[in-house]
Amino acid sequence: MRGARYRLASLTLSAFGLCGLATCVPPPNRDAAQPRTPRALATSTPEATAVSVELPARDPLGDLDVDPTSFDFKGHPELVGRIGDSPHAYFRFTQRLFARAACKRFESMRASLPLVRLHGDPHVEQYFVSDIGRGLNDFDDASVGPSVMDLTRFAASTLLAAKLQGLDDAKTSALLDELFRGYRAGLEGKSLAKTPPAFAGALAAKFSNDKKGFVLYLENQLENIDDKEDSFVREEVKSYAEVVAKREPKHTASFFQIKKLGRTKLGIGSALTRKYIVVLEGQSPKDDDDVVVEVKEIADLTQIPCVTAIPSGAADARASMQQSAGNKTLLWPTLLPNGKFWVNEWLTNYEEARIKKLMPTDLSDLVYEAGLTLAAVHRTPLPDGTVPSSKALDIDASVESEVRKVAKDLADATTKGWERFRREVKGT
Repeated sequence: MRGARYRLASLTLSAFGLCGLATCVPPPNRDAAQPRTPRALATSTPEATAVSVELPARDPLGDLDVDPTSFDFKGHPELVGRIGDSPHAYFRFTQRLFARAACKRFESMRASLPLVRLHGDPHVEQYFVSDIGRGLNDFDDASVGPSVMDLTRFAASTLLAAKLQGLDDAKTSALLDELFRGYRAGLEGKSLAKTPPAFAGALAAKFSNDKKGFVLYLENQLENIDDKEDSFVREEVKSYAEVVAKREPKHTASFFQIKKLGRTKLGIGSALTRKYIVVLEGQSPKDDDDVVVEVKEIADLTQIPCVTAIPSGAADARASMQQSAGNKTLLWPTLLPNGKFWVNEWLTNYEEARIKKLMPTDLSDLVYEAGLTLAAVHRTPLPDGTVPSSKALDIDASVESEVRKVAKDLADATTKGWERFRREVKGT
């Protein structure tokens, strides 16, 4: 999700409905997907006589198949390339489809499962290391729902990662064992060890305090926006400054003076989400203390029937992380008054795990820590103040078995969807 040398941070998948620059295409009704009937195509002969040509029918779209007509993929080859890179990349792009499919699979047992605060989109490459901690990031799909939603999502990600690494069935099963071991340990109150795993330490070793270089790199990644969007973003930043000023009056109006702004399409899952990067003046006119914030659209989760969105979820998670780290210098993450966008300051030092760069032992350590992190998220009080008990959250052997089964089925469906995407969209 982040660039080469400088790693950018936000606690941040686009609604599927696909959201482009300013419009959204509603998601196709997967439950009602039907085979397309042959279509008649009128062509002209030299004598201008209409001829009817039958086009072959396409197979109906599966639960995790992307409709090639839902977005102008041909006009965005860089995105197509990222999605088509691997089944896991496709998995990241189709989060909403995956969640809907998971809801359907657990429909018969949902009533017996406690509701928890969900991460919403946990996967292997959401694991991050930064100046303010490590664990799972990007809470854009934060919501309330059954815990099996997060566990199934991360388990499927683990299966796809194991396949990319060429692991056999026994080693793959052992990885899932680590996920549930970590989750149960987390429910009992265990937290991340003070000393990070070797791979996390290696990621942290890449940190640099070159704030000026970080901002310059980022500015070179921005896409220009039209006057209407520019005015919109400036109003959002003004609203944010007013909110922050009430909490942190030390920041004057000049602090929030905009030096540069633009759109970014970094990432895979969030590539189609409206998000803007804004470079602020900061404490002084010097370039080495500029502040970078992201103005990001709140995810639309209305198409996922078994969860209820928490609009402030991403901001809540980031705020909690800053507080746990004792950080008092970063701007406070905030859901804007309109309830449609949230703002957070990007971190100069931020690294995310990448499956292709992990060793099998690294993956095992990562999966265990992800289990711990998910347990901590699920133990967090719900928006109404209810605190789930560890006993209520514990999953028995039958639930774990079902999570493993559904995760495998959906991981296999993801791979098939990826293969179809490459045929129909990428053309390979």
